[in-house]
Amino acid sequence: GGAVEITAGVQAIAVALGRARPGDVVLRIVHSLIQCTVNIVMLRFTVFTLSTIALAVLALRTAAALF
Repeated sequence: GGAVEITAGVQAIAVALGRARPGDVVLRIVHSLIQCTVNIVMLRFTVFTLSTIALAVLALRTAAALF
């Protein structure tokens, strides 16, 4: 739903501005793969938490570069 769209939107903006690193996107892909395959909730939650932290850092870096 909405969380995926927000994440993808922020990542797309960061990629367009040249601010994204491969690791910023890999965690979201790993999260999706876990959800689609084994769906171990604690593992998925851990990866989601790490990806949220990476997304926050990405957003802050991008904002700092713009302002």
